[in-house]
Amino acid sequence: MRYLSDDWIEAANAAVATIEPVADASIAFAVGDDASNESYALDLGPERVRYHRDLSKAELTLRMSRSIAVAIAQGELSAQRAFLSGELQVGGDVRVLLGQTKAMAAIEDHLADLRANTDFS
Repeated sequence: MRYLSDDWIEAANAAVATIEPVADASIAFAVGDDASNESYALDLGPERVRYHRDLSKAELTLRMSRSIAVAIAQGELSAQRAFLSGELQVGGDVRVLLGQTKAMAAIEDHLADLRANTDFS
């Protein structure tokens, strides 16, 4: 399935369904230009961890090109390196990420099978 397609979002939700909510926070991932349908949000709670397309309630926005999003998703580039090189822009309340290292790592672990079956082209 194609990376960031609606099917991919649905499969990502299935993959993270068993993760306990860790915070009442929403992070938007603005991928590509404003007309792109590849942007999404990740809610870390309060009821569940989930992916969706509504960016309006996100407290933090991570903006990047599709190629940078793919490189990060494939593990070829860290988000930190992308930020330091100016390829990932951050907007909003960066405190949303504080203390979320374990949660983000758990999400990445749960997405491993999906990543292996994703078409990143």
